[in-house]
Amino acid sequence: MTPIVINGCNGKMATALTVLVREEAALDYLGSFSCKTTSSRTGNTEGNTIILPSDVLGITPTIIDFSHRECTKKLLNLALKFPCKLVIGTSGLNDNDEELLIEVSKRRAVFRATNFSRGVHTILK
Repeated sequence: MTPIVINGCNGKMATALTVLVREEAALDYLGSFSCKTTSSRTGNTEGNTIILPSDVLGITPTIIDFSHRECTKKLLNLALKFPCKLVIGTSGLNDNDEELLIEVSKRRAVFRATNFSRGVHTILK
């Protein structure tokens, strides 16, 4: 099973992803990171179990991020030190964030799309 962590816990996408990941037999939902919680757990927030990076030491999870710019930035800084794979769906990153993303991608597997909607990609094509 593929271990999955969701970055963010209260947004619509994070909540929907948590439901989908929990339903998929090939995926193992480990919990959600909260950019507001770095040193203690806040328990269960809207069905999402809040975990800390230290809870997944020794595991190389895939972290799915559909949060906001500040949370994504914190995740990217964490990914410089923490073995993981990233799926980034957050838009609105500034130039400094983009540089950090490139640096992380030199060390970790990163898949990034600023819009996962099929319709948008079809129109752009």
